[in-house]
Amino acid sequence: MLLLVVVLFALSWLPLYALFARLKLGSHPISEWEDQVIRTIAPMAQWLGSSNSCINPILYAFFNKKYRLGFKVGAEIRFFFLSSLNCHCQLAISRLC
Repeated sequence: MLLLVVVLFALSWLPLYALFARLKLGSHPISEWEDQVIRTIAPMAQWLGSSNSCINPILYAFFNKKYRLGFKVGAEIRFFFLSSLNCHCQLAISRLC
């Protein structure tokens, strides 16, 4: 699982860092065509890199049984808290009326 997380991280951020490397380390000036391509691809590369933060929890939930169990317990606690809060609010409202 760790290898998969590392590979997906590298693949997610590689396009953006390749663009930055070209901009900062390129030996010849950027042509007009290349500038248009960079301006088009840069937002997509940024989105791809940022999407890695969304992919990690999905990977952990899919491959790690302890993570799934912890998430399930957390969701149940939240559900019971919200349902008890709702009951208390309804009770307080009925006392006001």
